[in-house]
Amino acid sequence: TRYWRDWSSDVCSSDLDLYQEPKIPKLTLDEAIAIAKRKRPDYLNANIAYKKAQITLANANSQRMPQLDFKASSSYSASSDTLSSAFKNLTQFGEMAYGVGLSFSYQFFDDSDKFGYRQAVLGLNKAEMAMTTINNQIWRDLSAMLDNVEISKIRLKNSETARVLSEKKIAAEFTKFKAGESNVRNIVDFQFELANSRITEISARVDLQKLWTSMRAALGEFPEGIEIR
Repeated sequence: TRYWRDWSSDVCSSDLDLYQEPKIPKLTLDEAIAIAKRKRPDYLNANIAYKKAQITLANANSQRMPQLDFKASSSYSASSDTLSSAFKNLTQFGEMAYGVGLSFSYQFFDDSDKFGYRQAVLGLNKAEMAMTTINNQIWRDLSAMLDNVEISKIRLKNSETARVLSEKKIAAEFTKFKAGESNVRNIVDFQFELANSRITEISARVDLQKLWTSMRAALGEFPEGIEIR
């Protein structure tokens, strides 16, 4: 008498983790982009460089503008030829004298300030281009990954359905075999079919997990315990 193993329920404990579906949050493209702009180091660095370029340009522009200064002054004066009158003038101030004035200045031939301003304009343009580039890169990365995640989920669902169907088919065939209505060849064929469906399902789960790992990197998320401030 031969003993036939029921392959329909043969799942090793080491494979249980592979059968756990990755916990991927449901994100819209706008939500994913917002997360990336809060966490991605390349975007944060580009944003800091852009703000720095704005400040540099504002400072360079102020250096080339006309200068208008307002001045105000107050004073008193006294004179004496004796010690007693000198002490009196020291403790009792005389009438105050006030003065106000405006001064206007502009450097017509200051090439250094003009050169600095032009350099600041170029720096800001460069920073704006860098910001545009990283924004486009984030949009391309996340839009493609979100689409791939949805496709991968569909593939995983289909592979799960195929695996469940193979398990039912081999269970039914095994019941027929025990009743003498099937043969060894059919059992072996269904075993191969079940094995292939399980491999396909595990492959789909692994691919989905790898895709989610790549997407976390695109979002700027790091492994637990790692953080950028």
